[in-house]
Amino acid sequence: MQHTTRAAALCAALSANALANPSLLPPAEFTLDEIVVTATRIPTPAREVLTDVTVLTADQIWQSGATSLAELLATVPGVEVTVNGGLGGNQNVRVRGSSANHLLVLIDGQRLGSATTGATALEHLPLHAIERIELVRAPASNLYGMDAVGGVMQVFTKQAGSGASAEVGMGAYGYRKTSADMVTRQGPWRMALSLGYVENDGFSSASPKALWNAYDPDRDAYRNDAGKLGFGYAWRDGDLSVDVMHLDARTELDDANPGQDYSDQTLASRSLRLKQSWGPGIQSTLHLGGSEDNLVTVSGNPSRFKTSQQQTTLENVMRLGQGDFLLGAEHLRQEVESTSSFTQSAREVKSLFAGYGMKVDSHTIQFNLRHDDNSQFGAKTTGGLGYGFLLQPRLRVHVTGATAFKAPTFNDLYFPFTDYGGGWSYAGNPNLKSERARNLELGMTLNDATREIKATLYRQRVSDLILASSGEAADAPVNVGSAEIDGLELFGRKQSGPLALELGMTRQNAINAESRKKLTYRANQFGYLKSILQQGKTVWAAEVRFEGPRFDDTANTRKVSGYGVLNLSMTHELARDWQLRMRMDNALDKGYEQVYGFNTPGRSVFATLRYAPK
Repeated sequence: MQHTTRAAALCAALSANALANPSLLPPAEFTLDEIVVTATRIPTPAREVLTDVTVLTADQIWQSGATSLAELLATVPGVEVTVNGGLGGNQNVRVRGSSANHLLVLIDGQRLGSATTGATALEHLPLHAIERIELVRAPASNLYGMDAVGGVMQVFTKQAGSGASAEVGMGAYGYRKTSADMVTRQGPWRMALSLGYVENDGFSSASPKALWNAYDPDRDAYRNDAGKLGFGYAWRDGDLSVDVMHLDARTELDDANPGQDYSDQTLASRSLRLKQSWGPGIQSTLHLGGSEDNLVTVSGNPSRFKTSQQQTTLENVMRLGQGDFLLGAEHLRQEVESTSSFTQSAREVKSLFAGYGMKVDSHTIQFNLRHDDNSQFGAKTTGGLGYGFLLQPRLRVHVTGATAFKAPTFNDLYFPFTDYGGGWSYAGNPNLKSERARNLELGMTLNDATREIKATLYRQRVSDLILASSGEAADAPVNVGSAEIDGLELFGRKQSGPLALELGMTRQNAINAESRKKLTYRANQFGYLKSILQQGKTVWAAEVRFEGPRFDDTANTRKVSGYGVLNLSMTHELARDWQLRMRMDNALDKGYEQVYGFNTPGRSVFATLRYAPK
């Protein structure tokens, strides 16, 4: 399975025409006139948002050449990405030192993920069907409830504009890809359709030093069939949209038991969204949706875990004074089915939330409050408060504080005692408490048409942190006293004529406050550099990603060495409607690890031909 986390971004270069064409910019933070929704639940100019948010557009995704979401997100400041093996292997995304299951993922406003593991199978999401990604790198429980301790990522599938495109690709380790996308409008009606298929022969995911004798030298292949269909209708004061996504993926695994081992995973999301304006400055939005995550593993320890989520959200936004007032309610029901016998298999969360944002002269204020009543754990109230001040027209400082929480997963709580052999066993802990977080950050932003510089100091304290795995033979999740995460995130981007440079770097210290040991898979420093150069109809790009040493276990005895990788790419306009993209990952063919006991791909070349009639 093929995968290298592509990370890093320094330097984007475009010709003078490219400076006016944001599609050729590297996946940076945002353009000056960008409007974002996820950071406040209210459409807001990105430059006025008081938390750090990265916007990735469909054009930027295409230009990146990424073959997976992990590769794409590795170019985002403050984000650490790990992949268990190659394409289709588990992808974990950690935002500013938080846990991988502290990132809430939404597809067109609908929660997607597993209530048994607490994570979302990001490795299967089809990039070609994505219109836009908004990644908020700050706690957002005060807007979205449980799970958003590290941040929230909302994926918007293609549903706006008009046009069509088709792609055919091939590359290293037997990689093959085909996809087709179409968005069309007829008067007030619109329709979007995306279809895609990915297949990869792969390589052995596990290395000889894999834990629990999981090494198997055979290739671990991967395939993915994905489809998305959307309809919409707009009228003078409102809009109705219906979106459905479905994908099936098979990932071959390494296992200590003989025979073929693999997992079949189905992800599905559906949403109906109704918007209605009631008058000047007043709008309501109703979301009705559901999602499924169904994972079947065929191995020496076969299993099935399915999560179903039903979500209803009502939001009301009204102009109040010099700002916007948000008032909403939400109902969420999560159900699990499994070959394991859980003592409880469902929970409900009833929520109320409110917010107010205001910009007056040089001052910006944002306040949010949310109350969640969980049928398992009772009530939790979280809040956030931010203030920004313009020192100069393009120079702003801000300070924000927020609280957040993460409910234990069904596996954490109710997984039955299971003996896996070899002296290793696992069991849930029904006495677990929810994780509680407090976050404080201080930031500075300077941006204009040709440059952007950001520096953010952040401090997070997590009480009752759940350590889901200690790596010991007899294992059960426990609450530790607290975790301490302190960091400095730097980001810079500069355009000068045909050249634009981008740099992202993070320095952090993430530890267990009781043992003073490092939290697993948190490097003290990581970052990226990227450069892109446009010469006529050809765009050349080079990027370097680096990450320091990390530990695989809570006792800090298994060390994963630091690494740096170089990736190269080229995009050429063959004709008016045709583009060719070439990408070489790990150009220096460097051996390195992202996860202890798992291999990473060597030098890998990929080619994609795209047809997009204009």
